[in-house]
Amino acid sequence: MPLKMKPETVEALKKLLAEHSVPRKFQPKGQSLDPAASVYEMFADYKEAGKEGMRFRWDVLWTVPNDARRAWFDDHKVYDRDGQDLNDDHLDSALRQIMTELFTVKVPESWGDDYAGLEGQVIGWQDVEGSRLVTVEVADGRRIMGDEQDLETQFTHELPPVPAVGGMAP
Repeated sequence: MPLKMKPETVEALKKLLAEHSVPRKFQPKGQSLDPAASVYEMFADYKEAGKEGMRFRWDVLWTVPNDARRAWFDDHKVYDRDGQDLNDDHLDSALRQIMTELFTVKVPESWGDDYAGLEGQVIGWQDVEGSRLVTVEVADGRRIMGDEQDLETQFTHELPPVPAVGGMAP
């Protein structure tokens, strides 16, 4: 089903998240954000707490600083009846699409010739003997585990490079 949100608005939302949110980890109010953490680590924490899905997507959006987030809403007239006249369901559909893109990776050759080049969804992480392993589920349901370092460059999935940011949670 196509999104009601205009494609240029979705692209602007991707850019907004890439610039402000993707490298940040949501923390309880008053705690510092870890500039080295990523939305992927945030997802692992949420999944472990049983809070993935809509809650995760909206918390990622809310890690964007208020002035930048508000400017995106205003510039694109997201909720404006004279603009796109969208509601939270429309915005969540766009966030779901963006998060799916962010979590889609190609399995690297270093994980084995049988799997190299397959696309899959990142579904989990595990720390094992000083390494961080990531689990990817491919279309046929197979789950493949390999070193997270091999996927590092793919984790921006067509988003521009992101500078490290610090500060406080909104």
